[in-house]
Amino acid sequence: MKKLIFLMFAVVGMLVIACTPGGAYDDNSSDIPDDPNNPLNRLTCAPNEILYTTTNNLVIELGSTQGFGGNLLSNTYENEVGKLTFSNDVTAIPQEAFDNCRSMEYIKMPYKIKSIRKRAFNLCVNLKSVTIPDGVTSIGEKAFDFCNSLASITIPDSVTSIEDHAFYNCTSLTRVDYKGILSSWTKICFSTCTANPCNNGAKLYLNGIELTDITIPSDVTEIKNLFSGCTSITSVIIPNSVTSIGKYAFCDCTSLTSITIPDSVTSIGYAALFNCSSLTSVTIPDSVTLIGGFAFKNCHSLTSVTIPDSVTSIGRAAFSLCTSLTSITIGDGVTSIGDGAFYKSTSLSEVYCKPLAPPTPLIVSESLGWYAFDGNASGRKIYVPRESVEAYKSAQYWRNYASDIVGYDF
Repeated sequence: MKKLIFLMFAVVGMLVIACTPGGAYDDNSSDIPDDPNNPLNRLTCAPNEILYTTTNNLVIELGSTQGFGGNLLSNTYENEVGKLTFSNDVTAIPQEAFDNCRSMEYIKMPYKIKSIRKRAFNLCVNLKSVTIPDGVTSIGEKAFDFCNSLASITIPDSVTSIEDHAFYNCTSLTRVDYKGILSSWTKICFSTCTANPCNNGAKLYLNGIELTDITIPSDVTEIKNLFSGCTSITSVIIPNSVTSIGKYAFCDCTSLTSITIPDSVTSIGYAALFNCSSLTSVTIPDSVTLIGGFAFKNCHSLTSVTIPDSVTSIGRAAFSLCTSLTSITIGDGVTSIGDGAFYKSTSLSEVYCKPLAPPTPLIVSESLGWYAFDGNASGRKIYVPRESVEAYKSAQYWRNYASDIVGYDF
């Protein structure tokens, strides 16, 4: 039977217990007083299963959906638990195993662990540091969600998948140490941006070196969720192997100042560069056909953008709240523009819109309308092909900006 060891640090010192078949303690038990009031003696173990009983006689089974849970630790040990460690027989941390264990501060996991499952350490609000052992391949959904005292985490290069919200709401997490190289990191499957441990604004370290200037490896074809929230990155060079900058690729990379996008890229996905507030310029190559919703929202340092003729669609809020943006050119291939595309880009004074036919406004709600150019600079002008002025002024939603539409020879 698998053994579990709790290491508990109280004011008076450290106490150790191991559950073994038949409810007997291991050799360390000789150091434990035979006292019915001792909390260690109120933890019992069944012969052929891993079962535990709390002070209120609630039985909790390892591997059940309830797992060990807050009832075991908070009801049995109150505030005496500081550190948790396991015997080396344990190979997985089961679902909700230590959900809501609010007294736990540190974890030492055995080398045989292969997976950390769903909500295993959810709401361990006093957990400060975690080292995930070599050999772990998967980290489940919400595994460390709401561990809001967690300041650092170490992840081995054996990890291949991290599920949604695995490190969400870890608001104190500032450092992620990855025991591998960049090419290994790019092979991790992050199910969403909230799966990425950097998503709260942490800095990423590869083998102890802070990741700042990066060149994406040439075997990468899509960048998706890989660097979301990574505040250490300052520049990115993307190779010709990449065809898509996927959703949340560099979302919240607030220190990113430059990015090189090759002409192999055909799409810039949803929120791909959302809130890259230090990004001063971007060149969108002629190969790009789609700019997704929120792609460049909150890029406060962008001053001008040229959308090439190859682009056919600009997603909703794609360039909204780009507060330093003064000029934008919309290529003649654009056939649709999402609602709020340039909303509250408060310095935007010149819009050069090259399509002969007014691009179709894409809206989410009739009650909200299109508002693509609302909240721009006072006196903002929208320059359109001279022969298309009347078409723009009479087109649905475009007519709201009729007084700003001016003919122009492109």
